[in-house]
Amino acid sequence: MSGSGGSGGYEYQDNAVGYVAAHILAARALDWELETGALDIPTAVAVETNGPGDDLCITLQNNVITELQAKHGLTKDKLFNPLLKLAKGLHENPAMYGVLLTDSSASLTIRRDLRQDLVKLGQERYDRLKSITLEFQDQLSSANLPRQDPNIFRRLRIIVLDLDDDLQGAKIAQNLLSNLISDQNQASLVWKILCDEGRKLASNPGRRDIYAWRLLLQKHSIFISGQGNSEGFSQQTSWPELCRKMLPTELDSNPLISGDGVTLGIEDILPLDLAERKERPRPTRDPSPENSQQALEEQEVPLPYDQLFVRVLSECRSLNQQGKGIAIIGEPGAGKTTLLCAIANWILKQDELPIFVSLRDLDSKLEDYVLQTWLRQASNALKASEQLQDALVKRCNARQVWLLLDGIDEMSQADRTLYNLAQELGKGWLSNARVVLTCRINIWDANRNDLGSNFQSFRSRGLKHGDQTVFIRNFFAQAQQPETGEKLIKEIKNAPFRLKDLIKSPLWLTLLCRTWKRRSGKLPKTKTELYRGFVNTLYEWKNKPCIPVGRRHLLERALGEISKRLIDREVSRFSFSESFICEELNRFDPSFFGIACELGWINKLGIAAGNSEEPIYTFLHPTFQEYFAAKAVHDDHFFLHHIPDDPSKGRYRVLEPQWKECFLFWLGREDVSEECKNHLIEALANLADECDGSTSIRQSAWQYQEFQSLSNAILKKS
Repeated sequence: MSGSGGSGGYEYQDNAVGYVAAHILAARALDWELETGALDIPTAVAVETNGPGDDLCITLQNNVITELQAKHGLTKDKLFNPLLKLAKGLHENPAMYGVLLTDSSASLTIRRDLRQDLVKLGQERYDRLKSITLEFQDQLSSANLPRQDPNIFRRLRIIVLDLDDDLQGAKIAQNLLSNLISDQNQASLVWKILCDEGRKLASNPGRRDIYAWRLLLQKHSIFISGQGNSEGFSQQTSWPELCRKMLPTELDSNPLISGDGVTLGIEDILPLDLAERKERPRPTRDPSPENSQQALEEQEVPLPYDQLFVRVLSECRSLNQQGKGIAIIGEPGAGKTTLLCAIANWILKQDELPIFVSLRDLDSKLEDYVLQTWLRQASNALKASEQLQDALVKRCNARQVWLLLDGIDEMSQADRTLYNLAQELGKGWLSNARVVLTCRINIWDANRNDLGSNFQSFRSRGLKHGDQTVFIRNFFAQAQQPETGEKLIKEIKNAPFRLKDLIKSPLWLTLLCRTWKRRSGKLPKTKTELYRGFVNTLYEWKNKPCIPVGRRHLLERALGEISKRLIDREVSRFSFSESFICEELNRFDPSFFGIACELGWINKLGIAAGNSEEPIYTFLHPTFQEYFAAKAVHDDHFFLHHIPDDPSKGRYRVLEPQWKECFLFWLGREDVSEECKNHLIEALANLADECDGSTSIRQSAWQYQEFQSLSNAILKKS
């Protein structure tokens, strides 16, 4: 954070975020005299981007990017470093604009003399420049930047704005806000909420657009005019805006997506390598990665990415496929949710409505959830009106609605879930909705899948090799470390097949890039090593909060014990209440909840169903929950505790699909002896002999291909 010296500087930066947010919500121009050819109306703001502005990155209505440095009480001795950083960014990117934001406590030579001279230089007027301006030009020359380039100065501004609660800037923001809310006396409260969010973004960087700001206020029961919560809602508000607002917003604040100088968008992760599944792949007797991959691909037909939209989704729109749908399946981190968001944007362009449902939030029948929970949250109402419910049902019956169901694997008892969904989607008004769902491949390929026969299945195979290279170069271009990116590309070329196959996953390639950015040197050998590297890297780039190295192990142990309990639950395995997580973490250290939130290991999802006060949280990504759980497994009996005389009293987690990824992480732990791992594999093979279940054991070997020697041990026994 660089908002200038001391706590006052940090507060000034936080308030700057609040000021921009107020203008985003009001759709009003900042009036900063930026010569962009249009009004400077902001549509989004990102914080702590490590870009030329460092503090804020503002997107304007005409898609112009404005980098901003916020400096409270700026003096000459602290002036040139941020100003040179802005000038360098403008020199390298001719489409970018830069703002140095300061207040009336700044030096007069800065807020008056230099501010006026920058405008003159942009107009190619070089007469009677002040001494501070000449000194700045000398600094530019010393930095090998042009000292009189009007194209730079035309896009560089110093803005003077006082943002304390009772001063000019805060009053402007609060006046804008008062016109947006029904109770104008709440304007100061809304201003405080926006500024507080600016403070949180400084320690957990992210990007916020109008929908994210509205959702934030909605959680405080504050509604912006135009969102509406009246009986006449369906006539007053745009249904597309409603659906767009309900798309996932937590991605913007996710450290995997945004932070440490690199912010990834959907366009950075797509296109994906897709294939249509013709039938469920059969396990091979040779479980090497190459042969397992071949067995998988023999049952698939490649699908060019654009054909998913041009052909598959378009046919789904035009045909009367009642009860049928599209399934996007793949390994964890294969880009399924990202692809679903891209599909939602495509649907909106067709003037139809995407209803995005994170299935981990589903606490009732799908029909009840859509008509009550989803509509209530979307309309900012205590209860969705019958008029609103009827309006949505009519649109669905007119075949204008798509149900986007994300994460069947994140629900409990997935086989029963698939059965229940198949029943619901085949009757009533829901049968007229087009359906696209996502699911982990091992859950979709389970023995019982009541949706399989009615759904076209498409597997996300991650990123093609050429797209991986583009991803890496784009990532390190943003990080301003292109040489580091080229070094990684070179290392990957010589990597073993299993690692190349692993980093087809956008998630795992992102982890590798973020780790390599700070710890370039040696590539990880396993997925476990990749996650361990990212965990250590996150501590480094999140210099707040300060948690001593000796305490990190205890924090991870606490998260691991909690993760094991969650995965073992019958319901809500991947989401949990604030009271639950606080109580569990307090057993280890009362400070751990705040630290885990600031690091981003756990993130707030929303409010518990039926409880307007209880916040709900989830892990950074389900795979991190599984990674921490694996770290907390102390012996192999946790996965397989067989009691031959009475198997009903045993525990067979190694055969339960929800434990698959955790088991893989455990196998990759270097601190677990080969003897312990082999003991488990042998016990699993012996169990197969008892049950005459060699086929299922071969399936296990095929799934655990990352650990080839252990997989071969299973096959030899079977």
